[in-house]
Amino acid sequence: SVHRSSRALTGLGESMAEGEQLGALVVGRVKSWPAALGRTDRRLLLVVDRSERLAVESLHPHATTVMVRPGVSGTVTVVLVDRGRLLEVTEVVDSRAAESLMAREALTT
Repeated sequence: SVHRSSRALTGLGESMAEGEQLGALVVGRVKSWPAALGRTDRRLLLVVDRSERLAVESLHPHATTVMVRPGVSGTVTVVLVDRGRLLEVTEVVDSRAAESLMAREALTT
């Protein structure tokens, strides 16, 4: 799953500001597209590889609700609720990393 998400991972790295620290990272899918979701010391960063272009979403680390629920075939789904909008990252293999996306206390304010 990391190989299919390599463009999304690269885009996530390129979207981070100088000095921004990545605390948690998962790869999965948004709809059918490969995606990378990271929690940094400043925000939640979602990058989706939509073939023709990368879609980058910068989400507020405290205003965005993060939940993890069971997915298919032993994977989990990370559910993001951003100002009433629902985003799902499916087919996430690393459930521990997914749960660490919820760890708000690790962030500086």
